[in-house]
Amino acid sequence: MKRPFFTTIEETLGTLFSGSEELRELWQLVRIRGAWEQLPEIIRANSAPLDFSGGVLTCSASSTVWVQELSLKRPQLKAHIGSIHPDAVPEQIRFVLKKIDPKRARPGITEQKRPPQAPRPGSPAWHTLREVRAQAREINAPWCQWF
Repeated sequence: MKRPFFTTIEETLGTLFSGSEELRELWQLVRIRGAWEQLPEIIRANSAPLDFSGGVLTCSASSTVWVQELSLKRPQLKAHIGSIHPDAVPEQIRFVLKKIDPKRARPGITEQKRPPQAPRPGSPAWHTLREVRAQAREINAPWCQWF
């Protein structure tokens, strides 16, 4: 059998990484990450493959809700990876919660202290508040218990 003169990058890297089990698993992780990049943006923004060893793919998820959602979508994720790289399908997929730095959790939002606002005299809220206070006086109850 004659070997072709040119090979694809994927074939070359696959040959290079086939030297040991750790390198094969690293190559599988690289291929899975490539397949992961073709998932919808919302999934990519909230999850990422972290490790591949012993046929188990470990992925991070941004919240417990995403851990649950992605756990329910394991068969679809395996099918997606298998459609792109048939020999890189993990036996199991495990999801772990990614730790988020609290300072970076909601960038651009700063805590603002706003003074309590009273309703403007004559506004519907002002009239309603007057009615509530009057009814509370009639039954001899503090008006704040009405809320």
